[in-house]
Amino acid sequence: MNPVVEKMYKKDLDELKNNLRKKGFQVVSADGQLEQVKNKFRNEIMNSKNTVLDTRCPVAVDYAIKNIDKDKYNIPKIEPILIHTARYLYEFYIKDIKKDKLIITTPCTALKKLGEDIFKNKSSIEFYTWLEVCNKLNIEIASKCDLSPIPLGFFRDISENVLEISGENKFNESFLKEEYDVIEMLYCLGGCNNGDGV
Repeated sequence: MNPVVEKMYKKDLDELKNNLRKKGFQVVSADGQLEQVKNKFRNEIMNSKNTVLDTRCPVAVDYAIKNIDKDKYNIPKIEPILIHTARYLYEFYIKDIKKDKLIITTPCTALKKLGEDIFKNKSSIEFYTWLEVCNKLNIEIASKCDLSPIPLGFFRDISENVLEISGENKFNESFLKEEYDVIEMLYCLGGCNNGDGV
């Protein structure tokens, strides 16, 4: 269950988990993945001559690839936290590919598609947006949370020279002449709480 869903159901999270258990699911999580991803970015920023681009949002990365001069930027091969977490959970929980199944919930269709592409040769793992899970399992959809559990600011403790952008309109005006150590990019305005899958 991704952090956006947990925040959406904050008051009713225990009830949601119980409901999922009754439907035959075990809710699992993986602590420490955020810090591992952050450390990968820290190393990349420290060792890069060019501005490092945030790769946690697949829509933002696609936009950057299509619209920037790639010679001026470093687009590292660091997977989003959700994909990093999926890898960990797969290794930890999938012992018998005929019996075990891991379902990863995503806040948007872009992360769902990325997960499906990365894990296309692995059985026993499926990616669904939270809206798809709710529709499939007849779960009441909670209201979107006002503030993202994954807001801008991921890189603030790594570098002081950070450009933080979120929202489609900001992308069009943000790749300016000034140089940064890193550009944090969340395509949905305000963060993943406004993804198309929640």
